[in-house]
Amino acid sequence: MTPAHRVLFDKVDSIQATIDFIRITGGPFTGKMYRPDGRSCTSFTKFLINFRSIIFRAIAGLPAAMNAVSLTEAIFYELRPGDVNTEYVTEFNQLVFNVLMNACDEEALNIVLRYERSDNGQQQMKKDGRRALFALMQTYSPVSTNAGNNAKAKLESTRFQQDKNAINQQITDFYINVAVLEAALDKKLETLELWAFITSAIKGKNWTSFRLTMSMQKECKDHQSFWFVDQVRKYILALEEDRDTSPPPENDLRDVISMLAASVEAIATKTETTHRVKSNQPYDAKMDRAVSAEGATGIATATL
Repeated sequence: MTPAHRVLFDKVDSIQATIDFIRITGGPFTGKMYRPDGRSCTSFTKFLINFRSIIFRAIAGLPAAMNAVSLTEAIFYELRPGDVNTEYVTEFNQLVFNVLMNACDEEALNIVLRYERSDNGQQQMKKDGRRALFALMQTYSPVSTNAGNNAKAKLESTRFQQDKNAINQQITDFYINVAVLEAALDKKLETLELWAFITSAIKGKNWTSFRLTMSMQKECKDHQSFWFVDQVRKYILALEEDRDTSPPPENDLRDVISMLAASVEAIATKTETTHRVKSNQPYDAKMDRAVSAEGATGIATATL
């Protein structure tokens, strides 16, 4: 940082940044869930969003040549597995620390103050804003933001397959991603948020009849997510049973063929026997006269 840039940097008002933060959140971040008056405290997720906002507002007036935004963004950058530690510019790192120290209180402040001095035994003034932020994240939001974003992306792309061998594992994976996202957000998903993830998992024409049937149920109108997922599971298992058209075992097939052959033989034998009985019957003149007389009587009756 050049002397001219340092003069401009020293004019950044960290006190004003603190005032802006308190105005937005209503008080310092303590890490507690509730205030003494019973009101809920700001969650770490909201705290981090507001904190980033006032930091970037504080450095907005610095010249582009200082690259202030990128250098400060690196301090908030969440390291992922395999990432190399970034070399942070000391001045920007210390600015973040100073505002962070003013924006926190009680337990959260004690965590921040651990990084005010170096831990090499000499206790030199360091003001490591990056490490302080990371310590707060590990304490109040142990599941990383990146993991939360990944879980949300997986939930949005989930599509339940109509396969009884896969559905139970798919449902398990779905709820694991829900738990990861809720941990990252530091709160439970709202009823309609969870409902949106579930209903989007059964998109497609194969689900049209199921969606129509479910939409008429009271539980569906009440957005009962766990009930709906259970109905999905039952539907798929029943659907797979209906679709089971696998051929019978070989032994059963032989039995069926034998029974059919026996039935065909019995029908053929009966037909042949009946034909022979009618063909071999001897001629009886008396019977012929009786039939003729009966026919004549019938004709006379019809005439009358």
